[in-house]
Amino acid sequence: MRLSRLDLTRYGKFTDRVLDFGARREGLPDLHIVYGLNEAGKSTAFSAYLDLLFGIPDKSSYDFLHAYSAMQIGGRLEIDGRGQDFIRIKKRTNALLDHSGQPLPEAVIASALGGLTRDSYRAMFSLDEHSLQDGGRAIVESKGDLGELLFSASAGLAELSRVLNATEEEAFAFHKKRARTTQLADLKQRLAGLKAERDEIDTYAPAFAGLVSTRDQVQKNYSAVLQELSGAQVEALRLQAELRALPLLRELRRTEEALAPLADLPRPPREWAALLAEAMRDETQLETERAGLAASIERLENEIAAIAIDTKIRDAADAISALTVEKARHITGVKDLEKRQFELAESQALLQQALRALGKEGENQPETLILSPALTGKLRDLIETRSGISATLKTVQREVERIEAAIELAAVKLADHSSSDRDERKDRQVTAVLERLRKSDTRSLITLEKRGLERLRRQVEQTATALLPWEGTADELRSLRVPEPRQMEAWRQQSAELDRQTARMKESLRETRTRLAETEARLAASRSEAENFDDASAAALRQRRNEAWQQHLRSLTPETAQAFDALMQEYDKVNDSRLSHSGELVEWRRLRQERQALAVKLRETEEALAEISQERTDLLHRLMEVLPFERGKEADIPAVISWIEGFSRARADYLSAYDSWAEANDKVEELQETERQQLEELNLLLSDIPDIQTSPADFEGKLDTISHWLAAGQEQARERHQQANRLGELKRDLSERQQDLANARQAQDEWHAEWTNALNRTWFADETDPAAVRGILDRLADLPRLIGQRDQLAHRTELMARDIARFTEQVRELGASVGWTETDEDVIALAGRLERGRQEVEQLQLHRQSRMADLGRQKEALEAVDLRLAAHASRKAEFTSFFGVESLEAVSQHLERAAERDRLDVRAAELRHQLLDMLSVNSLDDAVRMLTDLDAERAASDVQQLTQTIENLSQRSRELYAELTRAQDKIDAVGGDDAVARLEARRATIILDTQDQAQRYLRLRAGTMAAETALSLYREKHRSSMMTKASAAFRQMTRNEYSGLSTQPDGGKEILIGVTRDGGSKLSDAMSTGTRYQLYLALRLAGYEEFAAVRPSIPFVADDIMETFDEPRSEEVFRLFGQMATMGQVIYLTHHRHLCDIARSVVPDVQIHEL
Repeated sequence: MRLSRLDLTRYGKFTDRVLDFGARREGLPDLHIVYGLNEAGKSTAFSAYLDLLFGIPDKSSYDFLHAYSAMQIGGRLEIDGRGQDFIRIKKRTNALLDHSGQPLPEAVIASALGGLTRDSYRAMFSLDEHSLQDGGRAIVESKGDLGELLFSASAGLAELSRVLNATEEEAFAFHKKRARTTQLADLKQRLAGLKAERDEIDTYAPAFAGLVSTRDQVQKNYSAVLQELSGAQVEALRLQAELRALPLLRELRRTEEALAPLADLPRPPREWAALLAEAMRDETQLETERAGLAASIERLENEIAAIAIDTKIRDAADAISALTVEKARHITGVKDLEKRQFELAESQALLQQALRALGKEGENQPETLILSPALTGKLRDLIETRSGISATLKTVQREVERIEAAIELAAVKLADHSSSDRDERKDRQVTAVLERLRKSDTRSLITLEKRGLERLRRQVEQTATALLPWEGTADELRSLRVPEPRQMEAWRQQSAELDRQTARMKESLRETRTRLAETEARLAASRSEAENFDDASAAALRQRRNEAWQQHLRSLTPETAQAFDALMQEYDKVNDSRLSHSGELVEWRRLRQERQALAVKLRETEEALAEISQERTDLLHRLMEVLPFERGKEADIPAVISWIEGFSRARADYLSAYDSWAEANDKVEELQETERQQLEELNLLLSDIPDIQTSPADFEGKLDTISHWLAAGQEQARERHQQANRLGELKRDLSERQQDLANARQAQDEWHAEWTNALNRTWFADETDPAAVRGILDRLADLPRLIGQRDQLAHRTELMARDIARFTEQVRELGASVGWTETDEDVIALAGRLERGRQEVEQLQLHRQSRMADLGRQKEALEAVDLRLAAHASRKAEFTSFFGVESLEAVSQHLERAAERDRLDVRAAELRHQLLDMLSVNSLDDAVRMLTDLDAERAASDVQQLTQTIENLSQRSRELYAELTRAQDKIDAVGGDDAVARLEARRATIILDTQDQAQRYLRLRAGTMAAETALSLYREKHRSSMMTKASAAFRQMTRNEYSGLSTQPDGGKEILIGVTRDGGSKLSDAMSTGTRYQLYLALRLAGYEEFAAVRPSIPFVADDIMETFDEPRSEEVFRLFGQMATMGQVIYLTHHRHLCDIARSVVPDVQIHEL
């Protein structure tokens, strides 16, 4: 299966987004990299791919943008080479649709997945940083077990070792051989404890009735004491309450007396106390504030009246401010004017010097001497071109002369080589035969095969020694029939089973004999007592008694009566003895039965042991008949089986070595025949070459002679061909150089014409020498700059003089406008005095404006204070009129008396409530009457007596309660009639729990053993191929830091080790963390190749697993991914741009998709 396209229609953060992986490109790796920054949606895309395959879960975390019911994904999957479009929506049924919206069965995709579930797909065909770390930890937990590592790498189950260890620990927690602190041992102890508890209960049961009677009497006494104690406590509480209430009544009467003078006082609002303090504070503050504001207003008005401003300077302030910039320019202009005049004189001198150099001294209009830029450029180009044209003409003339001489020399050499031509067809035939004979490499093959033949001969001799004492030919050995491995395994299992049966029978025989001896000893010890009252003696005595009774009935004489009475007494004595020793009698009978059973079992065991011995003898005879040679008579079955297997292996080794030797010998003879035919062919070839008179006798010498002859002819032909090519090339060069010479002469003529035409357009047409013209052009290049510089300086000097005169005139006019008519003052000083006057006027204006603003604010504040004073007067009148006083201080005194009255009212109400509550009466009058008749001293004495009585009754109640508790504990210890049943129920529960845990223990142990067996089988099946692939991948990934992987035996397991570059070995759990990650990755890649080799491939997805890899190892991983992508589609998700560059450099055909 392959993913061609993923449609993120409505999923997570995506809307109508498509990831197109395209069709599979034949012959190229199917490797794709999905690149995106953090939070770009790489993990979302992978989850969408899984949901497309397996369905959108009931609870998805990707419904934050699109409603859960509106989620939709799609894609195109290639199944068995054919592409098909799918759509997945969120529904319980019919959630998989085709491109037209028609429902499809889930089996369409499930069959392509081969039964994989979502979890198994994530485990086997995806890899991320967490699973890579889990895989590294799994290597440590498995302690290098090869079977576990190979299986976990193929199935992606990094937790396999942890699960197996946890399963084994859980099983051993229930039961482990020779362990004492197990769950099973704890359950046994609990059963033993229940048995002891039942025995104890059975012992206490006869006294149960007496215990119940004792408990009832104690219960009755305890109840009477509690009732008397309750009455005493109630009476004591009543008296104590009356004694506590008496002081409260006195306080209530004092409070009511204090309230009487305050009864007529009006009741002001509660908030007046706080409002009065605020009003008194405001009154003082407002009066103080108004007085301060009035004084401030008067002061400000006086300050404003004292400020005087010059109106003339104020009116001319803008013009004076404009003089500030003009003043700076005036000062600078005065300083620079003299300097600029000097520079103007220097510029005029330089211009005259340039005119003298051009021979135009005294020219009034130097601008006319300047040439146009086009004409100047034309002249300079012609000057530069002339040197190139002259050099080209000289060079081409020399080349033509050189080539003419070379043509003459090449014609002479070609004539010399043409006189010794050979037959080229003959040379080609000889060359073809020579190449064919050299490619055959018959001689080296013969030497190589002979060395191998000698090695195979020694191997045949070595394997033949393993067959001793058997002797014979290879054909005789091949005709021998040996048992198949299955038959050998059946015999081995039969022998092992016989050994187990023999051991069991011997153990059973030894145990039976021991038990029989113990039974005989116990039977002998109890026989002396049991013989006195055994069943036979009792039956004989009973028969004698019956006969005496019959005799008495017939005779009815005193003698028969006396005889019958004697026998009757003897019989009763025996019966009493039998009853008193009934336990010993039963035990004696049981021992006799057990002895008989053990004797039968002993005889059966001996017979079974004899049968097993005979079966072992028969098996040994069959094995001896199969053995192809004689052995000693004392051999046992394992030794014979080992001999047969050793002979079978030696036979197979010998026949394999013999067949290899025979095949190599035939090949040597065939190669020798080929060499003889080739030698005859060489002799025939040499006889047909007239230039070779003599040749060596050996094969290689003949080949070398022919090679030298061919090489000489080829060298002559090569030189002749070179000379012919050389002559042709020289003639073509001569033609080209002659054309170049004509072109150079024409270019020289055209230059002269253009040069004359350009000079005629200048004022120096008489100068024809290019060097002189270049000098004039260089002088003329400076002329425009000098003229421009002179004109610019003249213009600037004129402007500066004009600005100085204008500034002087403006200053004089402003001085006259403000009344300063002095004309002898310096213009700069006058401008400064005007500026200072303007600044003084501005400061006075600002000061007056500030004072005016302060005055306005003070008047506004005064109006606000007057309003607040009016409001305060209204509030003050409300206070004073309520109490009928004039001032706020008097109001304060009345408020304090009102607060005291309120406090006394509250306290009186509290005292009344406490009295009613404490005495438990309905009215205060009842309480007063109760306390009026109270004798405090007598009540206190009664309370003391009641307290002593309560203490005595409490002590008595505690003693009776302890006695009652002991009686109840004795009854509870007996457990009542159902105590034994409850114990039996607990015992049955423990037994059932033991059964359940035992069954789980058996399942766990069987599962663990099955898993270990499966891992062993998986290791044997996949060890060779997976180890080879994983070793190569690990070596490549570590850049040959490890040369590969190997194994070493460890008990019944094989441990994986890494082989370092220097030949050392390192256990997998001893490697560094990063190296273990790379080892796990190598095993995973090998596991994927194993999977892809036996069934159709499935896309493999890796999510940024190279976070901790350096660039060299990242290159190797991508190179392995490229190899892996030739078997199936590989998709790598990353947010690192440099990994994309690395992948593109290692696998040029990788496809990169950006999110």
